[in-house]
Amino acid sequence: MNALSVCADYAEAVNRVLALMGDFYQADRAYLFEPSATCPNCWTNTYEWCAVNVSPQKQKLQQVGPHQLGRWLTLFDQDQSVILFGLDSLRAVSPQEWADLTDQDIQRLIAVPLRANGKTVGFLGVDNPRYCIHDDSQIRVLAGFLLTRMNQERNERRYRMLMQESNQDLLRSLKVGYWTLEMHKKDGRREMIVDPTMQELLAMPEFFSPCESYHFWASRVKNTAQPAVEQALGQMIETGQLVQIEFPWEHDRQGEIQLRLSGMMMEETPSLTRLNGYCRLLSGR
Repeated sequence: MNALSVCADYAEAVNRVLALMGDFYQADRAYLFEPSATCPNCWTNTYEWCAVNVSPQKQKLQQVGPHQLGRWLTLFDQDQSVILFGLDSLRAVSPQEWADLTDQDIQRLIAVPLRANGKTVGFLGVDNPRYCIHDDSQIRVLAGFLLTRMNQERNERRYRMLMQESNQDLLRSLKVGYWTLEMHKKDGRREMIVDPTMQELLAMPEFFSPCESYHFWASRVKNTAQPAVEQALGQMIETGQLVQIEFPWEHDRQGEIQLRLSGMMMEETPSLTRLNGYCRLLSGR
């Protein structure tokens, strides 16, 4: 368990702990699923450990839809685990799940949710455990550690990219938020990282991923203003100069307000474009 706290690299820490978990349960596979960054309501196998001579399944488990995980997600939302000792009982009640598990040569499994702020933000599992097959306590302990480390990694990534530590007090006093927008060229994915001030101004849930943060912000731009906002983002990229725009935005608590966004392009690479800027709430209607 100490691997999560002492290992500086997040990915290395998760892989190391999955290996420990797989060894403990004498399992074929150990894995972490997280919400898909590109497909709403879908789940992706982001990390995987496999025992010797066991075929990886990670590449087959990208963008898994809610129709395949419906029973699991229902249990996870109740903070319950999925524990299977065999597949016979599934064939009649959940044929899709039975088919998926059979295709992966899975006969037994244990999966537990990662829960934060009343929301399932991921889940851990082991396939074909041969030890402690009735006991999810070890994975539950790991889930608690991993949830803490995920939150730590999210905050560290936010502050590494914002690099505005010295200005945070000033921005907070002025009620001005700071944001970074990454526009990925390969798949069109957009990720937004916001500082605590902007998070508070927009009433954005704390545990949102960068992809969820972008969709939270973009989905509340009034339909009539969306073309102008996209044009402003395009001008930031084309001109390399500071561009400012004001537009109506639907606030969960305040209703329709005016949002001022100022930003410019800070980095252009073959894989992504990065914009940085500021955000401020203006008067309401």
